[in-house]
Amino acid sequence: MSSFYRLLRIVISIVNIAIAVLVITSVWPFVTGGFSVDLPQLDDIDWGYAGGLVTMSAPVTVYNGGFYSIDDVVIRATVTNSTGFELINVTENWGRIPAGSVFGENVDFSIDLQRLVSSGAYWIIFNSDFFEIEMTISCRYTLGLIGFSAEYNLPYSWDGLIIDMGFERGELISPSPGTYQISQPYYIWTNSILSGYGGDFTVELRNASSGALTASGTEHILLGQNYSDSLILTIEETEYLYLLTNNETFVATITIEFPGMPPIQQVRTISWIAPIYW
Repeated sequence: MSSFYRLLRIVISIVNIAIAVLVITSVWPFVTGGFSVDLPQLDDIDWGYAGGLVTMSAPVTVYNGGFYSIDDVVIRATVTNSTGFELINVTENWGRIPAGSVFGENVDFSIDLQRLVSSGAYWIIFNSDFFEIEMTISCRYTLGLIGFSAEYNLPYSWDGLIIDMGFERGELISPSPGTYQISQPYYIWTNSILSGYGGDFTVELRNASSGALTASGTEHILLGQNYSDSLILTIEETEYLYLLTNNETFVATITIEFPGMPPIQQVRTISWIAPIYW
């Protein structure tokens, strides 16, 4: 019987030692910094545009300097606006990260502008907003015995896709006999994520009081910058003579088209100041 108790004590001692070793080897990487997660800062996130999607790519690096593999690694990213409207909710499963290794990967996610515009959410096109980016990484360690989770929140200031646009004072021109035109300066400031893209800027001018179409024209524009130019709009001689001596208010219907998006429309008013007024 005494040998049985002696054996039992030995077994208990071995189990206690094993537990102590397990605890030490589990905690040690956290204490020494051998296990860490680098989540992105604001400047680390690459924003872009492609095919109607606002794209984001955020680097995440996991350092596993411990004695055990990290299992069931899951990355979750959500983006909401200032009213709590959910723009993005994605999950990526990274699986296992072996002991003594470093694993880095970009978490890629996107905002579907086509879907938002089609559902009537025009605010994301023309309005500034604040986005809350939340990233969560979860995993299991020490043979699945220990669960680990880290959460990261980052505010981002959204300027809108089309930040500003408008018109300057126009002028009448007649470049050749029988040709009558309005030279109408305009500007359109678009988000830098659209750099490298071009689009079409179409304007229809209508008389504010009668609704009659005065002129229309289209210009190709460069996106991703504060772009300005002048539309040359051909008008009738009678309209030319009228605008020469009469102030007027025009309703300008603007249509902007660029790759990956349905036509975007806005309405502005233009105050016409006659060059000769009495």
